[in-house]
Amino acid sequence: MKKSIEQTSLRGLDPFTGYGYFSKEDITLYGTEAYIDGLIYMKGNNIELKKVAIIGGSTSDLNYNGSWLRPLQKNLDEYGLEIVTASVSGYSTTQELLRLIRDLVGLKPVLVISLNGVNDLGFMQSVSCKYPRIHSYQARLFQYLNFKKSDIKNKPAVMFNSFTKKAGITMPSMNDSKSVSGLNYGAKSNKSDYEIWEENIKMKYAICSTFDIDYLSVLQPIMGFGTYEMESEEKEFLDEYNVSRSPVNRVSYIDAVNTFYNNAKEISKKYDYILDATEIFSLERFCYLDPRHPNDKGNKIIADFIFKNIETVFPK
Repeated sequence: MKKSIEQTSLRGLDPFTGYGYFSKEDITLYGTEAYIDGLIYMKGNNIELKKVAIIGGSTSDLNYNGSWLRPLQKNLDEYGLEIVTASVSGYSTTQELLRLIRDLVGLKPVLVISLNGVNDLGFMQSVSCKYPRIHSYQARLFQYLNFKKSDIKNKPAVMFNSFTKKAGITMPSMNDSKSVSGLNYGAKSNKSDYEIWEENIKMKYAICSTFDIDYLSVLQPIMGFGTYEMESEEKEFLDEYNVSRSPVNRVSYIDAVNTFYNNAKEISKKYDYILDATEIFSLERFCYLDPRHPNDKGNKIIADFIFKNIETVFPK
């Protein structure tokens, strides 16, 4: 049984993350919500309100069939706080880290919240397990630019070189004698998905601490892990997803979920800035829209859970 899901239009190329929003037309906004320079301000960037910054993937993307951000904003209204979000569907903790550095630190938010886990398991968003911090969309773009096609004289020509020549672009002096001819993704990694996840979270925490910003990382719930009892329809969704998304990092989707989450839960116990939310649906029913995304009920539970754990930070 397939589920139709409303998704965000991702038309913008981003040199840091590979992709993102291009304009306000890419996302459905309500009320005071405003798109400004790739960020969404829930109260229209009200300068009188202090900011709470959100980074994450599709679960935190306002256009991905609802989000926990809107009910959280209602909870934060009484504290005079405004959510600003850099969350985009498909972002892993690597993209979160990059957006934090470029877009959010300078806003001086009082708190940064990251809901993550789903997009890091099994290197699902990476070009490969050897290059876990290169998003697959970034790789596709540069693979296209590096694609060798035949020119009018039937000689191999790299697309990037053809583009620059046609556009009359002069490359820096270091490239005058030789044209672009290959891709470099950086040093190879032998680390597991949960180790990269932990490293990214620690770096986000370190950056926030340096700038006197509170930071909270939340390990998000996911269907197929923990004590949540799935209904028959949800089991059907998960079974279909396990087939369609298998293999992940040379294992099945369910195996990837359990390997990552079992280790991530243990890692979470080591840090007071990582909150384990994997069991927040354990006493509930019908909380998922699909195997990776909560429905409206699930989003409200996430928002209330996070608010309960951050409320003491904000004096009324």
